[in-house]
Amino acid sequence: MLRLKPVIAAIALLLLSSLIQANEFDPAQSAALKRGLAQHPVWLQLLEYSEGGAESEIESEEFFLTPAGKSDPRAELIASIAAFSEPAETDKADRHAQCRFPARYFWLAQQLPELATVAPAIRCRAVENWIKADQFRSVSVIMVSGFYGSPAASFGHALIKLNNGEQALKRGLLDKGANFGA
Repeated sequence: MLRLKPVIAAIALLLLSSLIQANEFDPAQSAALKRGLAQHPVWLQLLEYSEGGAESEIESEEFFLTPAGKSDPRAELIASIAAFSEPAETDKADRHAQCRFPARYFWLAQQLPELATVAPAIRCRAVENWIKADQFRSVSVIMVSGFYGSPAASFGHALIKLNNGEQALKRGLLDKGANFGA
């Protein structure tokens, strides 16, 4: 009978600590953890984790919302949801996490309906300006020409240029583009 009391006390302590730990997260964070989103292939791609890699390939600290994010996708998931849920100042909305990491926010919002209950609606003007499709007149795909010393170079570099048209050139605006380099 005396030996049973320490076992019961240990079990009670474990249950209590798990309840406390479960309550430290908001509903969106708890739902994300229950659904295993920290190890979801899309989340790992958004954080630039190589397949089977133990850490992200990104070197910039500004890419992560927590110092542990480079090697802990779970910590970055929790920090991302918390940052997406913070209120934004109107004049600094483009610095908000929703605007800094629109792909993360878009994907998490699709996976977590609970995020809508904790995240404010924020208007990201920089993102809106970038994606205005009606201002583009055409799309150009530019490939690097082959080089005899490195034939793979022609397959490892590509650029997509979104052409604004002549009116934009008259106003002195530049075309937008996205590149890929292997």
